[in-house]
Amino acid sequence: MPLFSTITSSIPFALVNNIGFAAILFLVYQFFKILQEKEIIRIEASHLYNLAIFFQGFSLLQFLILLFYPQWGASVVIESFIFLNTRINFLFQLASIEWFSIIGTLYLVVLFFLLVKVLFQFYHLSSLVRTSNFAESDSYTSFLNKLPHSSGNRKIKLGTSAAITSPISFGWVEPIILLPIALVNQLTVKELESIILHEWAHILRNDYVLNIFTTLIQVVLFFNPFSYLLNKEISLQREIACDNFVIYTSGNSNTYLNAIYKIATISVKPTPVFKSLPWALGILNLPNELLYRVKSMTNTKRFNSLNATKMMLVTLMACVMIWLPFKKPTLHNNITLNQIGRAHV
Repeated sequence: MPLFSTITSSIPFALVNNIGFAAILFLVYQFFKILQEKEIIRIEASHLYNLAIFFQGFSLLQFLILLFYPQWGASVVIESFIFLNTRINFLFQLASIEWFSIIGTLYLVVLFFLLVKVLFQFYHLSSLVRTSNFAESDSYTSFLNKLPHSSGNRKIKLGTSAAITSPISFGWVEPIILLPIALVNQLTVKELESIILHEWAHILRNDYVLNIFTTLIQVVLFFNPFSYLLNKEISLQREIACDNFVIYTSGNSNTYLNAIYKIATISVKPTPVFKSLPWALGILNLPNELLYRVKSMTNTKRFNSLNATKMMLVTLMACVMIWLPFKKPTLHNNITLNQIGRAHV
């Protein structure tokens, strides 16, 4: 199978090159985020969200191109070395083609098991729907009809479940919002409405479909730490955008902040079922980002110079991986890098 052999031998180069490429994209994202945090330029959370999604998709596209057209990435590397007049030809002799094939096959095996895991997660999500109670759905969502926004012709189902500790939403054709039973008993009517508004914002923004897209990208790019960082930023900016929607629509940030606090107190230890639902949109997807969201809602300073500096330095060091070659590539005119190096001596 020459095609399979070609792809597996190209995977190691694509893996390392993609990390460097994603690092460059994440560096650009961090630049715009710093401009927002320091209030140099007014950038909405939804704009950063869209930028992070675009970068995730761009990173996946670059990885796929290197898999099927490795000579494209090799040519970029060679041209970069010529421009910089660099002499590191020994990097082309790191490993034999057999090791490349082994690494490539290992990547495909891990990817297969991750995709199987995805199927089980969707199955758990459907099981959660079957065991939830939707008897009072209309009474919970009736207040939404009085708002100027519209969810189109899609009817929203709202239910309660004992298997989750934080509100979640999912579904596109038939959007579903699930609330923990323990939470419903602790919130006031207004607080409950503010939480439903947050999940409704996800539905209006079609966040569920985009979440599937970005999560699948992270599955394919599971080896890339910057893919995880971009997904973390996507989650953060998505939640901030929905927080802003709630405050703008309700006009009362205190009620919503009280509701968020109560959710945080009962969601300290998420249940195993909730941990296995990355495809659902939870109001506390990442509990450690809650402080940042509260600062955003209360217009408190969010920029941390120390953390930003460390992140930028690590990202800059990772950017050089895009220029690391793993074998002696050949240009279209069959001139190798060694020959090019001798010509420049």
